[in-house]
Amino acid sequence: MQQTFLAVLGLALISVVSFNTNRDRVERQQRTVGGELTSQARGVAGEVLDHIARYPFDGSPATTPSGFTPAAAFGPPGRAFGDPAIADIDDFHGVAPHVVERTRYNPQARRDEVLTYTVSVAVRYLVVSSTAAVPSGGAATFYKEVTVTVRHPQMRAPVALSRVFSYRA
Repeated sequence: MQQTFLAVLGLALISVVSFNTNRDRVERQQRTVGGELTSQARGVAGEVLDHIARYPFDGSPATTPSGFTPAAAFGPPGRAFGDPAIADIDDFHGVAPHVVERTRYNPQARRDEVLTYTVSVAVRYLVVSSTAAVPSGGAATFYKEVTVTVRHPQMRAPVALSRVFSYRA
């Protein structure tokens, strides 16, 4: 009777240790994959910002903020990345979510896997002073902040990267 009890107790102890070891491995793998996803998402956001930087500050020929595109007219709905109607930075505001695919090697499966990221863009005017940059409340200024947000289903939180663009005459 005591031997059976000790044998069952030993099996239970081995099961608990094995379970904890496997759980630690899974958690470590999830942290590693999460870090890889976040790093790759930052790269995707940077690439999108670099793409947007190729466009002019504003599509109007104005040289003062009063002639710039009003914030309410940013990014007409229905546009997507690559749309030929996109003529300047603020046209990217609210474009349809863009899907970007990247490849990552999965060591467990010993093969490459395709990861799909969803990218969204927001643009707003900023008031920039010597100490801070704050939203202008919709009033046109010489500065636009572009925020690119990248999401993936396996990431705990989206990655958001921002860049401030200034008007150059």
